[in-house]
Amino acid sequence: MKQADKFIAVEAEKAVTDVDSPIDGKITKINEAIIDDPAGLNSSDMEKNWIVEVK
Repeated sequence: MKQADKFIAVEAEKAVTDVDSPIDGKITKINEAIIDDPAGLNSSDMEKNWIVEVK
């Protein structure tokens, strides 16, 4: 993953917005739970509200 590459697409009711990566790096882990339940991103629990780990 390179800085400014498409990182994630965020879908709302009427639009899809692409979010660019803020850094260069290699994705080492993906939070699969967020794929099935994106509401977890609103959690205050840091064990639930992450998207990916980057090294």
